[in-house]
Amino acid sequence: MSADGGDTKGRPKPGGAGAAGKAGDAPGPKGDKAATGAGAKADPKAAAKPPDGKTAAEGKSPGAKETPGPDPKANGRDMIGDDARSDTMIRKAVEDAAPATAGQKVVLVVDDKKAVRDIINYTLRNAGYAVLEAEDGWAALKKLAEIPVNAVVLDVMMPKIDGYEVVRRVRQMSDAAKEIPIIMCTAKDTRNDIVNALKAGANDYIVKPFSKDTLLGKVRKYAGDPASTT
Repeated sequence: MSADGGDTKGRPKPGGAGAAGKAGDAPGPKGDKAATGAGAKADPKAAAKPPDGKTAAEGKSPGAKETPGPDPKANGRDMIGDDARSDTMIRKAVEDAAPATAGQKVVLVVDDKKAVRDIINYTLRNAGYAVLEAEDGWAALKKLAEIPVNAVVLDVMMPKIDGYEVVRRVRQMSDAAKEIPIIMCTAKDTRNDIVNALKAGANDYIVKPFSKDTLLGKVRKYAGDPASTT
């Protein structure tokens, strides 16, 4: 028997202190607030350990581990919500992808999150494009200086240098790389963000999350069909 009128397992004894919690709708003798109303003091033991032995807030057994929810910024499938394949399957498909063939259009995907690169890579490869990846702005500039590509899908918020600066530096290149179509792909969605990207020299803008059709439509617009020679 506990001091608060309940038994040792935390269940309130009929008529004990815990019984007040069940009188929620009954008014006091003179129209006062119910026992569980704003002016009543809650029994901390009864609230923390209800009769079924589960925590009141979560309905889980004490000590049970809570599974964290998905991180929308880290999970690539949240960027393209209509693809239900697992991240593991997508990553394996990307790793097993064949190298580019002659005449195949090449797209450089630049994003500091691997999961996002994987889903964009997977979507473009399924449509017939060859895909290169870069994990930050410096890596993207290095690839663009060495390898010809037909379009760039570029994130804005990245370490080292952001996407706006990458666009400005590409447009200052002295060779054909400066003419590469650049499609910004970012969660930054204000009018000012879009204007800044276009002023920096970007050709178009996609806001995350986006659909597969939106991504492929923008890439086809600037890079052409996957195996087209024009």
